[in-house]
Amino acid sequence: MNMIKCKHEYSDGEVSEWTVAWAVTQRMSGATCLCIEGRGSAFDVIIGKHNGGNFLCIPAIDVGCGLASFNDAFWNKEKLSKFVSETDAATIARALQHFGMKEKERSEER
Repeated sequence: MNMIKCKHEYSDGEVSEWTVAWAVTQRMSGATCLCIEGRGSAFDVIIGKHNGGNFLCIPAIDVGCGLASFNDAFWNKEKLSKFVSETDAATIARALQHFGMKEKERSEER
């Protein structure tokens, strides 16, 4: 599991920080499955790319949506907050941001 910090400022001005854990659970052609945990929630997430950009699916809660680049935590959090709580959206977006960074490092090593 990768462990990272997530810091988020809520609309009322409260700032919180918590630990996010994420791991790749499966790699497939065109998609990757991640387990993302943080602040009392856990999600099995499928992410991938298609002609229109990146996408995310969370089958357990019937959620699917397009994403910006994985590094764009702000936009991805905004998009995800339409489907999950603000805290969960920040958790998932931060994990995706770190995943994108790790994938870039991984591709540069090849």
